[in-house]
Order: sequence, then C-alpha cells, then structure tokens
Amino acid sequence: DHLNDFNFTYNEFSLDNQYETTHFGKDIVYRLRYKIPFGFLGGDLFSFSPNDILASLMARLTPKTRTEVYHRYSHIEFGPDGSIPSITSRDGEYNQSGILHRYYFSNFSRWVFAGYYIAPTAARGKNFDHLEHAVQAGFHTPIPFIAEAAPELNTPLLDIGAQFSAADYYHFVSLTPLEPSKRLDHEWSLVVTLTYPINSNWSAIASYRYVNANNRNDLF
Repeated sequence: DHLNDFNFTYNEFSLDNQYETTHFGKDIVYRLRYKIPFGFLGGDLFSFSPNDILASLMARLTPKTRTEVYHRYSHIEFGPDGSIPSITSRDGEYNQSGILHRYYFSNFSRWVFAGYYIAPTAARGKNFDHLEHAVQAGFHTPIPFIAEAAPELNTPLLDIGAQFSAADYYHFVSLTPLEPSKRLDHEWSLVVTLTYPINSNWSAIASYRYVNANNRNDLF
C-alpha cells in the first residue's frame, strides 16, 4: 500500500520547430516536435520511444484568447512483457488528441486555461488497450505583493493546474481471482509551480505535483 524506494530517471532528445504566420487576419503558429524519450527504473531500462511526434496549431482568434489543437503519437517499448505478452505487454501505439484554450486578462500577465483530450492506446497486450478522457484547468499569475513588500526583488510567478482523467481498459482480462474482471482508472492530479526570474536569462523554479491514482486493480 506504500512505496518505500522508487528511483526513476527520465531523459530525452528532441527537435522542435515553430512557424508563425497569419490567416484571415489571425495570428497562427504551427509547431512540430520530434523526440526520443527513454526512462530508467532502478538503473534498468524501463521505457523507450523511437518515435514521439507532436503536431499542433495555435490561433489567436480574439485579442484576449489563444486556442491550441494538437495531436501526439508515440510508439513506446517497455521493459519485460510479462508472463503472457499477448495479454500483459504494454508495448504499443499511444495517441492523444486535444484542445487547450487560454483567456488573458487586460494586462496579459495573467491568464486562465481549460482543456480536454482523448487518448486511445493500442497495446501488444490486450490488458493495456484503453481509451482515456481528461479535462484540465488552471491559471497563471504574478505575485505582486512579494515585490511590493520587497521592492529589490523581482516579481515571482505562480502557476496552478489540475487534471482529472478516466481510462477504460475495455479488453482487460483478470489473471487471478483476486482481481476484478474489469479495469477503470480514475486519476486526479494537481501541479503548483513557483518561478522566480533571477534576470533576463535565468529563473529558479520550484514545483510540487500531487497525484491520486484510483483503480480497483492492485496487481496489474
């Protein structure tokens, strides 16, 4: 019921390109990112993706809004496939399509956002085929009272974001009588980030993330 030792290291190599233009009088930004991420768990290779591609389009439809639509595709290879790879392997094709909308306040230093995505996964092991839906919301704001109390300091920035997701593992087959015959995951997460701009080139960032992963399957 608790985790005593968890050592995970994540690395990635990425190429990212953006192209800005105008269509019908609206500012448009096209983005294409390619990366190769890999992670180690306890010193052993845990996951590797030779193809992780993100394509997005951002549009400023009104002076105070920005809307982004995106699609991400990943082919991910994990470590051991388990006792029955056709059921227990997590290797496969991971997709995510979503929309993110920001609203800026009058001085453009504060904004709120809301988003939604759908993420189908086709895994080698049918126990990991699933369809996930998620909603997101949050805000960004300076913290002026700190600078007012200490004028010699720069103004810190606060970001808070929350997400709720539900994933239906529609091909799940229980491998033990101790497990339910179906799997449905619910996950809540909260991220709080505090950024202090040291100068025009450097910032110090402190971040806290809380995750509550709830499902009825303890042995998958």
